[in-house]
Amino acid sequence: MNTTLQTALKEELERFLSEQYRRFPAHDLLKIDLHCHDCNSSEPDELIGRILNVSETWISSDRVIRELTKNGCDAFTVTNHNNALSCYNLQEKGADILTAAEFSCWTPDFNIGIHVLAYGFTPEQEKNLNRLRRDVYAFQEYTRNNDLPTIWAHPLYHYATKDLPPIAFFDKMLLLFERFEMLNGQRDTWQNLLVKEWIESVTPEKIDRCARQFGIEPDRYCRHPYRKSLSGGSDSHTGIFAGLSGTYLYIPDLQQRLQSASKSQLALEAIKNGDMIPYGSYQNSEKLTISFLDYVCQIALNYKDPGLIRMLLHKGETSDKVISFIVSNAFAELQRHKVTMSFIDLFHNCLLGKKPSFIKKITVPTAYKPVFDEAAKMAKVHRDNQSELPEKYYQSILSISNHMNKLLFSRLTAKIDKLRNEPAETDLEEIINRLELPSFLRVYTESSKRKGKAGFDVNKFLDGLPFPFLASSLILAAHFTSAKVMYNTRPFLKKFSDSLGKFMHPERALG
Repeated sequence: MNTTLQTALKEELERFLSEQYRRFPAHDLLKIDLHCHDCNSSEPDELIGRILNVSETWISSDRVIRELTKNGCDAFTVTNHNNALSCYNLQEKGADILTAAEFSCWTPDFNIGIHVLAYGFTPEQEKNLNRLRRDVYAFQEYTRNNDLPTIWAHPLYHYATKDLPPIAFFDKMLLLFERFEMLNGQRDTWQNLLVKEWIESVTPEKIDRCARQFGIEPDRYCRHPYRKSLSGGSDSHTGIFAGLSGTYLYIPDLQQRLQSASKSQLALEAIKNGDMIPYGSYQNSEKLTISFLDYVCQIALNYKDPGLIRMLLHKGETSDKVISFIVSNAFAELQRHKVTMSFIDLFHNCLLGKKPSFIKKITVPTAYKPVFDEAAKMAKVHRDNQSELPEKYYQSILSISNHMNKLLFSRLTAKIDKLRNEPAETDLEEIINRLELPSFLRVYTESSKRKGKAGFDVNKFLDGLPFPFLASSLILAAHFTSAKVMYNTRPFLKKFSDSLGKFMHPERALG
């Protein structure tokens, strides 16, 4: 991203958050992350994830609450996809938790999927919300009539089936929502600030124009249609960043009110009133890359073969099923390598702040000592300096990646040089053919005799290469996925920024 634009975004975010924080007395504020997930967000929105039958995360509710507490939250909720099971379970254990969920809703007239955060509902109301979420208009009408506050999560990150959403889509959504998630911890600052600029540009006159345009009374879906509020949330699925982005909720005479009401009750009241202040920090793609990397680690540690029949019979295009088959085999292959899996387990625990044991420290091979040291450094940052966590994590991940690439290159070069210097017992074509055999034919790559001569031993050639190769591949995959997610939204965000006349992105950064 252009350096000048980066600087402008960072300065604007700091100015805005500072200005917002001064709106209310600090002693009357509750700190809460209004958007975070745990292991009960079990079914991903992405089709390939559903075909592979993987969860969105395996992090426990207790772990998420510990992370939120460590990061300064004093009120709590968990917003899993289309269910509040974690909230109910925590409440049964005596925890003061605000019931909430992130519902996947559909706008039938625009054919666009959106995510809507809802709070304060009962188990019976949750059933109705899940029944109605296939039509966001019916969903929002129900929440309006039952006094259930909702927030449109990451409004500029949508699930459109084909083309970019028209501006009319956003104009109509202004009539459905009075609360908008402006600071999402998994989105870059450019996208977050565009939400802020959009909502700040909304006037009562614009609401009335939209109402006439779509034939909708301003108060049909909103109790306070002319008052738009902004919130924040980490959108953390791994627990790493839970609570680092969120919302301050204003409750007048907070200490006095706490004598007769729970924090979750007061939090719900503040959300209904729209007395919210988002908090968080500047970011580009670092958090998204780290989150994807940890998610891949979690899949590797927990993956179970969904079965070929499931993949073939699941709904989706043939291309989706082919990709799923390739990914499934990749994880199956990954799980065969004990050294790599041991590293993944160590890396995942370090991301969550768990320091490696002394035994691992003294037994780690010398070649992998720099990798171990960087992982241990991340665990220390997680425990001691949360404010620098994304930046420090990202630096450590890049350092690990560079070391793995150098190690892989040096080992591969040495093996090729040795192969060149040995007597030619196998022709080059045979070597290539045997190296390209799929994993399920690996048995045929064992040492053999061919016409009285020793065959090319693939296992021996590959010895020492899988770990640096697979570890580098994991990191590369995380970088690629986060870049792809961000790049896919760029054309729309550019169009949106142009319509606002704010934070226009230089063309050369989009190419």
